[in-house]
Amino acid sequence: MTHTCNDALKHLVDYLEGDMDTVASQQLEAHLAACPPCVSFLKSYKSTGKVCKQALEREMPEEMKQTLREFLRSKTNHSS
Repeated sequence: MTHTCNDALKHLVDYLEGDMDTVASQQLEAHLAACPPCVSFLKSYKSTGKVCKQALEREMPEEMKQTLREFLRSKTNHSS
């Protein structure tokens, strides 16, 4: 039974993946209907995958690549 925000967040993945029974799903939806902070969190949670995918599709600037390589080499004591 979903009574608190903490309960709602614990069951959010099951809800989004359709792994909740009808009663539990309705209880979560009732909580969401009355809890703007949980709705906001749900929206952010849903968009996280899209944002990460967009970030991975961007090409890293060459200067940043070089800086990252140098940093990693300095931390691993390896050179190319």
